[in-house]
Amino acid sequence: MAAKDNKKRGEVPEPTRWSNEIVGIIWITVGLLLLLSLVKYSPADLPTWSFMEVFAGKDGQEGENLIGPVGGILGFVQILLFGAAGYLISVGFIWFGIIKLAFDTRIWPRCVIGFSILLLSGSAFLDAANYFFTDWARFCNIPNNPGGVIGEGVGGFVLTNVIGKWGALVLTGGAYIVAVILLTGQHPVRFIKACYRLGRIKYGDWKESREAIAKVENREAEMMAERERQREQRRKDRETVKAATAKAVAEEDPQSMLPLRETPAPQIIDSSQRRVTEAFEPGTKP
Repeated sequence: MAAKDNKKRGEVPEPTRWSNEIVGIIWITVGLLLLLSLVKYSPADLPTWSFMEVFAGKDGQEGENLIGPVGGILGFVQILLFGAAGYLISVGFIWFGIIKLAFDTRIWPRCVIGFSILLLSGSAFLDAANYFFTDWARFCNIPNNPGGVIGEGVGGFVLTNVIGKWGALVLTGGAYIVAVILLTGQHPVRFIKACYRLGRIKYGDWKESREAIAKVENREAEMMAERERQREQRRKDRETVKAATAKAVAEEDPQSMLPLRETPAPQIIDSSQRRVTEAFEPGTKP
């Protein structure tokens, strides 16, 4: 009773951790399914019954949707209602899941309102501009309607007829930015300043790392140059020692320093033949 009495009037009890995790996983799962249904969507994914036959492919190709026929229907509903802005549905669902799972908090009405304005303004902007995703709209059998049914109703039928094309573009563009602020809770100026500060910090860290790497490389180059200089000095010392040793040996043995004479060519002499030039003396042995 005391715990109940201590609660402030109007205070909303915080959900438990496990419930936030479960709800967050559900949000993310649904968002991923919606995103997969749009990744490879084509009119060939639609069945040929009911009103979908008008938007189904007529070339007889088989559907290649990542989650099968159910994915074709889910993708068709998103594109039919919001056009190319239908991709924001899956992004919003995943963001809600991150809020529940990572930040462990509730999804405030501000986020829901921002998400709704984001879808309406995005689809209305695409329809009023009628410039972006026009080829994609024809591929999906929604010609000249990249904003879907809701975009055509809000942007084309209401805003364009009331404030003109450029007025609709300015209004929906401003509403889109406001919706992003409401959905994420981040102000654009603060976000840009935070990104700028983060960029400067990252650049400073990168610059310091490059300077440190340059210092290490210079130190290694100096060490290599010093090793090469020492190696050259040792080679010169060895040559000096060799020259000094050779000089000392030459001084101890001067014969080795005598000049060489010209050596005559060898001749073959037959000792059994008497020389013709020698005179024969009587009484001597022949």
